[in-house]
Amino acid sequence: MCDLGASVSLMPLSLCERLGIGELKPTKITLQLADRSVKHPAKILEDIPIKVGGIFIPAIFVVMEMKEDLQVPVLLGRHFLDTAWAIIDVKHGKLTFNAGEKKNEFELANLMKGPSIYDKL
Repeated sequence: MCDLGASVSLMPLSLCERLGIGELKPTKITLQLADRSVKHPAKILEDIPIKVGGIFIPAIFVVMEMKEDLQVPVLLGRHFLDTAWAIIDVKHGKLTFNAGEKKNEFELANLMKGPSIYDKL
């Protein structure tokens, strides 16, 4: 899920452990959630390649203990969307990622009913 309100990309610790990707690094950051509660993430994952269509885009994830959501396994924050040169066209329901000469466009309605990362675990 892409969230314009999120300034970090977020992943549940349990999913990170199952995927076995990257080296978890300690962090001292705190997050204030939408309900104004404050959380202390477990770790940070840096330079994790995220495949968007045929493009790999590096991402940094804040990893914390939280309940997994099968519909939204990770949140991709503004930093990732900026790195991916993402364009969100709400009027036409399209999400476009640009990387150099490559461009991948997705229909938002199709993304919401597409396969989940959990289908592959």
